[in-house]
Amino acid sequence: MVEQYLINLFEKHFHRHDIRAQVRSSQGFCKEHAWLVFELGLGRTFGAAVISHDLLMIACDDLQNFERPPLKVHCANNKARSPCFIE
Repeated sequence: MVEQYLINLFEKHFHRHDIRAQVRSSQGFCKEHAWLVFELGLGRTFGAAVISHDLLMIACDDLQNFERPPLKVHCANNKARSPCFIE
């Protein structure tokens, strides 16, 4: 049943905006279902490319919006007094 759902998703319904929005909102597939996609050979489909692109664009947006914490400039164990993340 799950196998047929994934086959339909990647081969027939990947273009549907509502389904792609659901995949994006769940941030992709769990490890078990991701492996099943691989085992079924669905990773080579155009649908997999479209869905992967959606998920990678979200990841890229998240990375661009990521704010790196400020460096802790001087820690007690750092004799060289160079920047260090650990106090």
